[in-house]
Amino acid sequence: MKMNRHRTLKLIGSMLLTVAMSVTMIGYVPQTALAEGGKATVKLANADGLDANTEFSFEMYKVGHFDGPGLVLEDNLKGSKADVDFPSDSEESEEAKSERMVASAAQLAKYIDDNNISLKAIGGAHTLKPGESFTQAVTENGLYLVRSNTVRDITGVNYNWTPQPVYVMVLNGDSAVTISNDVVIKILRTPVQFRHRVLKTWVIPNAAGDVKPSAIYVNIRYGGQIIDVVKLTSASAWTYDWTSEEVGDEYKYIGHDVAGNETEITFTPDKSKPYWSVDEILDSSQVTGWDLTDAEKKEIDELGKSFTPKYSNPKTVEVTGKNGKTEQIEELEINNPYNPPPTPEKPKKGVKTGDYAHLAAWAAGLVCACVLLVILWRKRQKRD
Repeated sequence: MKMNRHRTLKLIGSMLLTVAMSVTMIGYVPQTALAEGGKATVKLANADGLDANTEFSFEMYKVGHFDGPGLVLEDNLKGSKADVDFPSDSEESEEAKSERMVASAAQLAKYIDDNNISLKAIGGAHTLKPGESFTQAVTENGLYLVRSNTVRDITGVNYNWTPQPVYVMVLNGDSAVTISNDVVIKILRTPVQFRHRVLKTWVIPNAAGDVKPSAIYVNIRYGGQIIDVVKLTSASAWTYDWTSEEVGDEYKYIGHDVAGNETEITFTPDKSKPYWSVDEILDSSQVTGWDLTDAEKKEIDELGKSFTPKYSNPKTVEVTGKNGKTEQIEELEINNPYNPPPTPEKPKKGVKTGDYAHLAAWAAGLVCACVLLVILWRKRQKRD
């Protein structure tokens, strides 16, 4: 009995050792020896404030494979140093593991973008609205990165929506991941302000005297579109400052009306034309938004006869404000060299011009003709 019992224990021990060795070796069996691939399902959850009809385009890329019991990145992505070791038997909580996976996916996505790494999307693009999902069959076990484009809020609210990149792991079967509210980034498109200035400079010889007008009027344009018409005078140091705000593809012009009140104009620029530009108005009929006197109209119309505007390209200059703070500003300059109108030629002495001079010449000619006729008539009378 003792011998049989000893043999029995030895047999059980041998069986347990065999099982233990088998379990240990499973991790080192090449993945090709196991059933591979499966189906990956990705769902876009509803997010607070996200319109149900907003469409996103998702793509999935293979970024890692199993090496023994763990995951490793593909060779062209190892430089990212992204942590992709998410063992199922880890003592960390599922919440902590999920947060680490999200952080790793974001790190890897940034590395791909920063290094212009080209990856082939599996199955092409998938269009999803909130609450919808897609399922993609894959033929290889591994780690897959799911990414989407950034979408402007279709309701017109100042938001961009970017689903956070996420991982989905496939190991001998189906897997699923939900892009939930917690991993959808809602970005407020913060306006960026730009300061601008139009500057009028004069080039007038001292001998010309005081030939400056009391004011000039300037069109401010963006993409060829007239945004405002401003008045420059010596009191304003022949300058006008304004601010624009850039928000995505929309721009806001912040200026001042005739009474000095702040005005705002929101518009979409024409990308095919230069952005900010200015041009001086030399035709009083083209001045809008200002009540001109007859004297002012005449001054504007006469301006083009003596000055030829020259426009410079925008340049960035530094200015110091009243608070002593130095700021950068985009300056557009109008340079006006003085070209005095041609002086009328003075008539030569002894030579009269005009209609009276012509009449006098005709009269003198007629008198000469009469005298000649009288002389000829008397000579003939003497002969007779």
